[in-house]
Amino acid sequence: MSVLPAPAVEGASTGQTLGQFLASVEHRAYRFALYELWDREAALDAVQDSMLRLTERYADRPSAEWPAIFFTILRNRATDAKRWRAWRRVRGLLRGDRYGEEDDPLASIPSPVDGPDAGAEARQQRERIEEALRALPARQRQVFLLREWQGLTAVETAQVLGCSVGAVKQHHFRALKALRAKLSEVWHGETR
Repeated sequence: MSVLPAPAVEGASTGQTLGQFLASVEHRAYRFALYELWDREAALDAVQDSMLRLTERYADRPSAEWPAIFFTILRNRATDAKRWRAWRRVRGLLRGDRYGEEDDPLASIPSPVDGPDAGAEARQQRERIEEALRALPARQRQVFLLREWQGLTAVETAQVLGCSVGAVKQHHFRALKALRAKLSEVWHGETR
């Protein structure tokens, strides 16, 4: 899913180029956007726009700052996409248009990994995980995705979401507790 070539701007702390950073984060960013928007095309657009904005505006920042800046941009882009989708629906209702289930992006949630060799059990587990993620409140889902899947620290997550570190820890704890309760049967009764 190579989105765009990035200039070779070196970060101050790790020597990592912006291109290397974007290449290392693009798949995780896509998954984050997908689980925020539940629409493949919108997720790809959000990731590409976020990468472009990081490249245009923040390439001169130290590479240690790039993850927090990038995921802040991506989160804001996903929020904008959700608002735009809601506005289109409202505008359509005001004009008398009807949205059928086939037009509703939440009616059939796309799988982040499709393949002919994917087994039925793996597909079923993925669907349960997606359902459990969708059931979380938005802030808990964002914290969980940033902390667990993107590997951001509590401080970086707080910076991305614009809240306190304590709030991040609380949302993270609640998200883990809810997911463990909902997904215990997926892992055959394992609970921690």
